[in-house]
Amino acid sequence: MTATVPARETHQRICDLTGLAPLHSDADGWFRQLFTAPLKADTDLVALKERIYNEYRIEVPLIDWNGYKLIRVSIQGYNSQKDVDALLSALRKLL
Repeated sequence: MTATVPARETHQRICDLTGLAPLHSDADGWFRQLFTAPLKADTDLVALKERIYNEYRIEVPLIDWNGYKLIRVSIQGYNSQKDVDALLSALRKLL
């Protein structure tokens, strides 16, 4: 399985989890392994980042940019579906 499929699926799953629309379309297939997804405006990024790492040992950039709260996910060759599922499970519990 290439990184393209998990990245697209993960992007959509995060948007489904937050209930927010994607920032961009994936219809053109322009992203392969890296994407940014929106988080709710009231998300405490510092606390979320700390809990994701301390409780789940997942390191993921959380960004406050131009009034948007964002998560930036990069799926590398060494990441498995299990890694992606762990991130989604953590987000589901913490958001």
